[in-house]
Amino acid sequence: MQALLHPHHIGQRREPAHPTVFLDAAAPFLVGWAHREMAEIALRRGNLAAARDNCQRALEFGTEPQPALARLRLAEGDVEGALRSIDSALENTSLMLSQNHVDLLPAKVTIAIAAGQIEQAAQAIEPLEELAAQLDTPAPLASAACARGELYLAQGEPVSAAEHFRKAWRLWCDIEAPYDAARAQELLSKASAAQGDIGAALIQLQAARSSFERIGAEADASRLEDEVANLERRRRTAQTTVHTARFSKTFMFTVMVDYIMLVELLGDDWWDGVHHGHHRS
Repeated sequence: MQALLHPHHIGQRREPAHPTVFLDAAAPFLVGWAHREMAEIALRRGNLAAARDNCQRALEFGTEPQPALARLRLAEGDVEGALRSIDSALENTSLMLSQNHVDLLPAKVTIAIAAGQIEQAAQAIEPLEELAAQLDTPAPLASAACARGELYLAQGEPVSAAEHFRKAWRLWCDIEAPYDAARAQELLSKASAAQGDIGAALIQLQAARSSFERIGAEADASRLEDEVANLERRRRTAQTTVHTARFSKTFMFTVMVDYIMLVELLGDDWWDGVHHGHHRS
């Protein structure tokens, strides 16, 4: 620290120090944890190269960079590798702390669904919900609600999915976690679209995109651009279909010949029977 503040350095141009430079000296055992968290931040910003670099640095300092590493592999398109990675982390007995599993199990659900392993996703839900109930704090409860919503959506139950996404969104908003809230809003949009409510889905997706833009999650905001455009096209198509629809009806006219004479001859009761029979046919 004294060397950094020595008068000899005043006025000299220096490269900015790496965020963990002081932590290296003060608490090196925490450096790996810091890099793991920085990998998560890089993922949310869409910087996969920085996420990979920080995962590697975390490993260098003896820290398992999960679930960031599994999420990174999923983002890179290696779905099977992501599934193997998250399964390996869940089997690691050194990561059996409750807080670790609160982070790992939601990632397991997302990755298993992406891999088409719905049964595996369902098996991860129950321990996650049990753990969230034990901890009884907003973040774990929101993670569990969102994971349950993802499972319902994958199982073709959008109404139940929407209920859980709304719960997750409210909880994330309550603790001011804007990225997670925007992600829940994005998933809620998918559930609304699956129910055929394109108008609601579009508003929800636009809100999620704006939230991502505001917090600098550029990759997510850019990704949603195409989805918003697609929903706008679907809404216009639906409106055009309603406005241009054509309906046809057929009218039949019947005439009773010698009606008055027949009524006088056969009586009103006979006429009532003929009248009702005609309208039933």
